[in-house]
Amino acid sequence: MITDGERTIAESGAIIEYILEVYGNASFAGGRYRDWVRYLQWMHLIEGSVMLPYILNIYVGMLGEAGVPLHGRVHGEVDKHFGFLETEMTGRDFVVGTS
Repeated sequence: MITDGERTIAESGAIIEYILEVYGNASFAGGRYRDWVRYLQWMHLIEGSVMLPYILNIYVGMLGEAGVPLHGRVHGEVDKHFGFLETEMTGRDFVVGTS
């Protein structure tokens, strides 16, 4: 959650979009930034796809023996997403952009 002046924003995706739009000097906004589509992909991938299996992995681990039947499915999803993330970052110093 951030507060900027009289505005309070609680959603992480909205916070990032707001900061980029208001303080980013248009360097990330819209199609004006070369890696804008890559930024959008990562933003929504993490929030929409990666977070759930990662959090489930933590919860299933806390269940001990009761969580064992779920390990294969949850670990498979975590491995799939983190494999994709690793492939996407190979040879890159930054998620988007070059500096």
